[in-house]
Amino acid sequence: MSKEIIFKQCSEKDVAFLSEIGAKTFEETFAAENSKEDMEEYQYSSPFLDLHSLQQFSLS
Repeated sequence: MSKEIIFKQCSEKDVAFLSEIGAKTFEETFAAENSKEDMEEYQYSSPFLDLHSLQQFSLS
């Protein structure tokens, strides 16, 4: 069974969705080994998990 991977250029409308996926995946992966406070601190300090910070990057 072969599956094709398709890459596309990200646009501004994709930022919120990608940020949400990143934050959810991070939480699912690391929440069991970290305190709630540590998880929140990292999430709010990481530009790749924070929607506001992601919007500062140029997507063109």
